[in-house]
Amino acid sequence: MESTEGKNNMPKDSQIIVSMMEDLGIVEYDQQVLNHFLEFNYRYTTQLLEDAKALSNSAEKKNVDADDVKLAIQMAQGGVFPGPPPRKVLTTAAIEINKMPLPPQRHASQLRISHDSPNSVKTKYRLRYESPVCSGENMPKDNKTTAAEMLAESRRL
Repeated sequence: MESTEGKNNMPKDSQIIVSMMEDLGIVEYDQQVLNHFLEFNYRYTTQLLEDAKALSNSAEKKNVDADDVKLAIQMAQGGVFPGPPPRKVLTTAAIEINKMPLPPQRHASQLRISHDSPNSVKTKYRLRYESPVCSGENMPKDNKTTAAEMLAESRRL
């Protein structure tokens, strides 16, 4: 963040961006943020003016006028700043998603893991281990045990 003395020493473009950030309530920022905004501003403006010049040339005009710049801005807004999808599309998607019921809630002490996704709790997952909880006569050391069996054994103890 710059002091008021530092703002006077800044280029005019930087001062404008700083004042815009202050208007938005942004008072603390890294200098790199300001640099990124300046770079974006330069690239965006340059691209708009190049597009406006191309539009002017295609209309066989000698000079670029305000209408060319407005048209270039309208063309750029679709690619750089896409708008949200239409409300009807969002509503339809929400209705389709909300048709599927939520899975039933289990007791709080149980594991909350989806049975549809691959994970280490499924019965097909096997491992070898030496555990002080499940050792001795309950589990031989070289036995393959599923995670579900380990969970059942730990609950039994």
